[in-house]
Amino acid sequence: IPWPRETSVSFEITKGDSEGSDALKVLLDVDLPEIEQMPTKTASVPQRGMKMTLKEMPAAKVRKLYMDHVHGVVFRIIGETFATLPKVQTVVVSGYSQRPDLATGRVEAEYLLSVRVGRDDWSKIDFAHLTLLDPFEALGRFDIQRSVRKDGSLVMVEPFAS
Repeated sequence: IPWPRETSVSFEITKGDSEGSDALKVLLDVDLPEIEQMPTKTASVPQRGMKMTLKEMPAAKVRKLYMDHVHGVVFRIIGETFATLPKVQTVVVSGYSQRPDLATGRVEAEYLLSVRVGRDDWSKIDFAHLTLLDPFEALGRFDIQRSVRKDGSLVMVEPFAS
């Protein structure tokens, strides 16, 4: 898959949600980029002149950019999985970020979102009009674990186990 930056994804393919079912399920863990890797400046060029101006982005805008980015990553991984593996009926993607634990100082994985999507529900998306789609809203239609603070930052959640 052409991807703008190295992204680690681990996966497991299992058979069936219940006894006797032959339906395949894919469980994916995605190492998401850190919010510190998001751009923090915007560039603009005045109508007159040749000088480019760099301006700091407000923290709220950086958090929104990060939120859009990580939801877009998860959305694309779900789509690529369904497109690549036609026998898969369920995809579970859990995205985590490497963050320092304030109690220990150690860097640990914190899950920021986890979503379970069935192929039938996924097929209800109008892929002919993806430019109209907001990945945050689109993923919200499915079984999702995520918690967003009032300031727009993602809080650690418990990922789906299956």
